[in-house]
Amino acid sequence: MSPKNFIDKGKYAIEIFYSAIFICVIGIYLGYYMNKYYPPFDPEKQKIQIWIEIILQVSLLACFTYFIREILNWGLPDLVHGNPIKYAIIIMAPIMFTQQNELILKMKHILN
Repeated sequence: MSPKNFIDKGKYAIEIFYSAIFICVIGIYLGYYMNKYYPPFDPEKQKIQIWIEIILQVSLLACFTYFIREILNWGLPDLVHGNPIKYAIIIMAPIMFTQQNELILKMKHILN
């Protein structure tokens, strides 16, 4: 590998690192606020109601992930080896899920 390629790959790795940190912070806050404003888990609700809440919440999660990726793709220039957002965005959905305790409780209730 030539020194130029090594430096380019190092720059790309740094861009992935910075993008991942930025996306991580966004994911934490979005997950927190989604958990805060969605209805809390209520075991007295019918299962169909809980299913609908889960589907809506996961759909919103997917939309947020998509739009944030598009915004970051629009805002960041293309690099020598590609766009680091496609790798960094992978961490966003799990981070947003971990912040949503109510969604996790709903899923556990449905599975039991």
